Amino acid sequence: MEKVIIPKYVDTIIVYNTTKKNEKLIKRAGLSFDEYGECELTMEFYDGIAYEINGTGLIMRYPKMKDLTTGKENAICEYTGIYDGEINQHDVALKYGVLELSDDESGKLVHWSLDSLHLRDETLILMSADLYQKIYNMSDDYMDYNRVARIVRVLADQFEKELDWQGDENEDRDYILELEKFEEKALKDLERKINIDKKFD
Repeated sequence: MEKVIIPKYVDTIIVYNTTKKNEKLIKRAGLSFDEYGECELTMEFYDGIAYEINGTGLIMRYPKMKDLTTGKENAICEYTGIYDGEINQHDVALKYGVLELSDDESGKLVHWSLDSLHLRDETLILMSADLYQKIYNMSDDYMDYNRVARIVRVLADQFEKELDWQGDENEDRDYILELEKFEEKALKDLERKINIDKKFD
């Protein structure tokens, strides 16, 4: 089983009111469960810990990748119903996540604004549409769809970091033109580096 830690992985996860602890923590965070006993959180997932992105202080802990046994890997696959040969940190959280409320101010930071989160999602979608097949078709003995997806995520994060998009009235760049220039350069770099640069593995 391949264990993958996806950088800047923001996704949703459902917390249930099946324990008194969860009920207490959700209430203390200023949130509530719906009529089905569910509370959907948007969190940024790291290796072993996730942070609710809107500054409530809610965190979730789960085993780190290095601590996953074969039995735990099988349990994660069974729980998620995904058997594609890859486990990421969100998969681990789905099965083993335990909710906490941080007393540390660092756990209460707003990790993403909704605008930046939506912009990153848009970049991933556009870049996938533009580059996925081209990358997949590159000459490489061990290219598969999982590796292509990881490469696109790496490039999307790199683009967002370099662009540092402000999106206000002082922003005179064209987002699509900047994306096209980045993609053109990225493809040329990939052709030279894809088989030797470890960041694409």
